[in-house]
Amino acid sequence: MGAILDRLAPFGDGADLVVGGDRNVVVGVRGPDEPVRMSRGERELRARLADELGLISCWQTANPGRPLAQTLRWSANRAAPYHCDGIFIPAAWAPALVACHVISGPAWDALSDHNPVLAILDADILAALDGPAPPDRR
Repeated sequence: MGAILDRLAPFGDGADLVVGGDRNVVVGVRGPDEPVRMSRGERELRARLADELGLISCWQTANPGRPLAQTLRWSANRAAPYHCDGIFIPAAWAPALVACHVISGPAWDALSDHNPVLAILDADILAALDGPAPPDRR
């Protein structure tokens, strides 16, 4: 994950950059009562996403105050809420974020040990955030 962020760092804060997928590390801020703790390294990676790239977690932005949803069923405790899959967007796009869901259920469980994350953004709001559309973009 650190190597990926090293490659993205030259784009810097303010770039129209979407980062998503399996990070292999916790990608959300955990509350004090959550059973799985973040390591120092995970906190540092999360800070780099925010500080260097200006990116926010779609899931936590759309679900404020809620414990992290489970995106990986692993180890002896397959119910442990490990959240390593995510979608990150520029903080400036937050007004366009309509919803973010973790897809789960028996049908999905048969396909993978990861639960995908789905972010929904309003294209009209996103376009308005970027300024007026060029004439050929109607």
